Formats: sequence, structure tokens, C-alpha cells
Amino acid sequence: EFGAGLYQFLFENFTPDLRKEIEQRIREQTNRYMPGVSINSVNFTESEKDNHILIMQINYSVPSIGLVSSLAIGQSSLGSVELIEGGIF
Repeated sequence: EFGAGLYQFLFENFTPDLRKEIEQRIREQTNRYMPGVSINSVNFTESEKDNHILIMQINYSVPSIGLVSSLAIGQSSLGSVELIEGGIF
């Protein structure tokens, strides 16, 4: 059951309701499986290279160790979902 099931949304029309559903699933799964991680925000932007590709950036923190970081997830040219970037700030 681990994971937010993002693959099911790959070919859906991106609407405000779908955005809310994706963000809610990410928050629920994080709370369930990684309770020490706080999701600060989930942002969606279109790829600069292709407006049919959506990039999701998750900003999170781990308060117990003072970590604040983010990761960006998008779709590769082969259709798979992949980590685009992640960093510690």
C-alpha cells in the first residue's frame, strides 16, 4: 500500500479538483508511512519544454533533524515518472 498511486493520474485532465486529490493523497500517505516528515507544500507547473508535461514539486521538512528540502517529479520522454531534482536547503 506504500505510495500515493500517482500513475493512475498520468493521462487525466488536470483540474483544480484533481490537484486537490493528488495533494491529499500525498499528505495522507506521508502521514501514514513517514509521520516524521511534514509536507509544507505541493506545487504544480507545466514543463518549459512541453506544456503537456506536468511537474510536481513537493516541499517538505523533517523537524526532528532540522531538515528542509524539496523534490520535483515529472514525466520522462519515455512516459515514466521520474525524480527531476531534489535538494537540501
